[in-house]
Amino acid sequence: MAILRYLFFSLCTALLLFGIGKESGAADFQRSGHLRGQGLLSWPDHNAVMQDADLYTDAVGELRLKGKIDHQKSGFEIHYEALYLAGETQKNRGLFRKRYPGFPGAGPVDDDRRLFDLTHTLHEEDDSLLYHRLDRLSYTRFSDWGTLTLGRQALTWGNGMVFNPMDLFNPFAPTDFNRDYKMGDDMALVQFPTGDMAELQLLAVPRRNPENREIETDESSVAGKFHFAKGVSEFDLMAAHHYGETVIGAGARGYLKNAAWRMDGVWTFLDKEADEEGFFAFTANIDYSWNLLDKNFYGLLEYCHNGLGEEEIEDAYEQTALVERLARGEIHTLGRNYLSGQIQMEAHPLVNLYLLAISELQGPSAVLQPRMVWDAAQSLRCILGATLYAGETGTEYGGFPVKDADLVIKPADTAFVWITWFF
Repeated sequence: MAILRYLFFSLCTALLLFGIGKESGAADFQRSGHLRGQGLLSWPDHNAVMQDADLYTDAVGELRLKGKIDHQKSGFEIHYEALYLAGETQKNRGLFRKRYPGFPGAGPVDDDRRLFDLTHTLHEEDDSLLYHRLDRLSYTRFSDWGTLTLGRQALTWGNGMVFNPMDLFNPFAPTDFNRDYKMGDDMALVQFPTGDMAELQLLAVPRRNPENREIETDESSVAGKFHFAKGVSEFDLMAAHHYGETVIGAGARGYLKNAAWRMDGVWTFLDKEADEEGFFAFTANIDYSWNLLDKNFYGLLEYCHNGLGEEEIEDAYEQTALVERLARGEIHTLGRNYLSGQIQMEAHPLVNLYLLAISELQGPSAVLQPRMVWDAAQSLRCILGATLYAGETGTEYGGFPVKDADLVIKPADTAFVWITWFF
């Protein structure tokens, strides 16, 4: 089976490198990708589990190849990626997985829940990992009534900019500053235009139980979203049966003078085994652009409430419903209320400066993420930045012990440099 998977990956890679992009009068071929190198320095806290050094050094290499074919009323898209991770952090994660198997977020990327296993590890040692996968593999049919897309693809719902409770399918973490690509899922998506500025989206995401690899209803999702506009405002209505639970939501966005505002509210009906009947999640934001001293500025302010979060952070890993969502990558925070803000300054047409701040209000604790983005050439981008955490012991970003476990969770301050070549 591993040999067949390797041959499949090789065939898809050859298609991207040599097949897609050739001239054809009947079809539109597009080929692109990027090669990225990352260097990271981390300063772990000695009170945190498994941290035994003053400084961690790490390196990450990433190759992504993208191909797309549009032919009359059909389209095909494929994205191949290969990633190499090496260093002390990778070694620490391996030790962590051995000591705490099944802990949310401890493992590498896998397709255990997805319909198709398109991820394959090529090399793994204590301090290094090399794997490759197909992150997009989809076929689209265009018709007068709408479009149908089958296969591995990515879909984003909701109006959140930092937090996004309406985005049920592989949402970005709040600290993910690079949002070029979100991880794809195997799904069927149908899109129906229903009038001027209105559209209905229906999707089905079959998933497997990671323990027995069987497709199960309680692991899968079916959902629908209706989007429509009225005046200068736009609205969304959403309903889903997601991992055996019912989720409903509504969102809106519009303008307040020269500023743009957005908001989403989502209610999840928890299953009968949960301690609560359900929980409410809400996000609202406003952003604005202005010019000062001949420089372009952009500012964003966003509030998020997560009704599933804990007021006492150290209780978070005792709550089954929250732990399940952490393990699925559906939620990335433990508390209830957050306020985030971002400011961007265009220091030069090729250089932009950013500062993102996220505050967990009940702690309080915070994470700061300054960074500089330099477009050094038409196809070369450099990013220099850091992720810094602050807070007292017992808070989400300051560090806290996990009850009934010899475990202290405390994120490490990190400095990083990313260099990306696009082709």
